[in-house]
Amino acid sequence: MHCYIRGVNHETAPVEIRERLAFGKADLGSVLDVFSREGAAEAFVLSTCHRTEFYIAGAPPADLDGLMTRALDVVVGHGAVREPGYWYEHNDEEAVGHLFRVASGLDSMVVGEPEILGQVKAAIDASREAGSAGAFLNEVFHRCLHVAKRVRTDTAIGVGSVSLASATHGVMRNHLEDLAGRRVLLFGTGEIAEQVAQYLGGDMGSNLTVLSRTPERAAGLAASVGASACDASEKLARLRVADGVVCASSAPYHLVRADEIRPLVEERAEPMVLVDLGHPRNIDPAIAEISGARLYGIDDLRAEIDRNNERRRHEVPAAEAIVRRETAQLAQWHTSLPAQDTVKTLRRKFEDVRQTELDRMRGRLSEDEWAAVDEASRRMLQKLLHTPTLALKGLNADEPADRDRISIIASMFGLKADVGQD
Repeated sequence: MHCYIRGVNHETAPVEIRERLAFGKADLGSVLDVFSREGAAEAFVLSTCHRTEFYIAGAPPADLDGLMTRALDVVVGHGAVREPGYWYEHNDEEAVGHLFRVASGLDSMVVGEPEILGQVKAAIDASREAGSAGAFLNEVFHRCLHVAKRVRTDTAIGVGSVSLASATHGVMRNHLEDLAGRRVLLFGTGEIAEQVAQYLGGDMGSNLTVLSRTPERAAGLAASVGASACDASEKLARLRVADGVVCASSAPYHLVRADEIRPLVEERAEPMVLVDLGHPRNIDPAIAEISGARLYGIDDLRAEIDRNNERRRHEVPAAEAIVRRETAQLAQWHTSLPAQDTVKTLRRKFEDVRQTELDRMRGRLSEDEWAAVDEASRRMLQKLLHTPTLALKGLNADEPADRDRISIIASMFGLKADVGQD
């Protein structure tokens, strides 16, 4: 089975091209249907904000390129999106290895990002639901998820915060520990504030409060993560009960002032944690001098992010080694399929002969005698077939000499063996 991929990603194509090639979950069924109509026995499409990739399998290698081109003519059309410089392609083992790397977070903008695995799983589900995944791709999918899990568990590729939002979550968790019982006030509803809300909302629910000068936007963001919302008039009341504060607003002035925080922290048994993600700064830097407050700015978080990124980069060689081993094992599995089919056919034929002979003896033997003969003949068959089974499983159908051997063995026993290469 030959596999072919053509795709674009954040390294090869600008965002305006990637946007035009993006497909939502609802679109994938119709896209996969196009590939099926063009002759792809199996197909898979992975579409995220950073990449769109098309995989096909189940056609002769000489046909894959043309099949892909015809399908893309229908799916994405012509024009700028088809500029060759935006696209990359891989065949066979390289295509499978590429998917393994993608699912493991090794081909991401942020090395080891966890979100990509969920996106790969969703694309796998879409391929299966559309009936576009056959025996080959299903085996690839199974091993792909296994590889991604191994990379996560056997290396530290995913350890440490590598975005401002995840670093903010880490700061809050380190200082406040059990976030479920804490209160955090989040200023802002922009992109970074949304990311912070997603991280904190999962731990805190309604104990996370979103504040914005636009109450409707605060309510919308809060609802999306199960948090609560308030407007600017409630700021001091919310600060009084807050264990943590995060500012991620575009406001050109300080949203939280030192004279507001100083009397509040004097009443507290433990420090208030504040994170300023604003640019310009949203939190008065003088708060860093207040003994009852712990203030973190973007530079503080970026230093930690840089350290974590460096740690992750050190883990890349180990992760790449896992991908290479698993890709080689998949290739070995695939090239051994014709030999395995011959083994199954051979064993089935011998078992049929054994059962036929046993049936002839059943009327002449007692139940105990028949059971003993059945067991003895089964063991004898296992021993007789053990050596030829191992020999067949060691053959590689990609090697002409081994294909000839499989055919010879099959013909010796009157078996059919499909060892041709597609």
